Amino acid sequence: MFRSRLLLVNDEQFIRNATTKEIRKAFAKPAPTPSSSQVPVLEPAHQDMVQAFSLFSGMNTEWSQKCLQDNSWDFEQAAKIFMKLKAESKIPEVAFIT
Repeated sequence: MFRSRLLLVNDEQFIRNATTKEIRKAFAKPAPTPSSSQVPVLEPAHQDMVQAFSLFSGMNTEWSQKCLQDNSWDFEQAAKIFMKLKAESKIPEVAFIT
């Protein structure tokens, strides 16, 4: 036997202008700025390396930084790993979206 249940929580909706107090409360604290990743601030040498690796690989800076960090900031090692994974089609397309 098939049984379904329906529960109405509210069958009416009221739309009105917010009061001054409600407006102030809603905008009292600024919302946090959304971020696509939690990337720490890098020292200038690492920033330059990320930019260079991004140009070399065609990957965006987020993925270039991850590749370099995963390889202890060794550009040559990161490049070898990148080329190997790229040849095996193991790098996701999102890595190349800027």
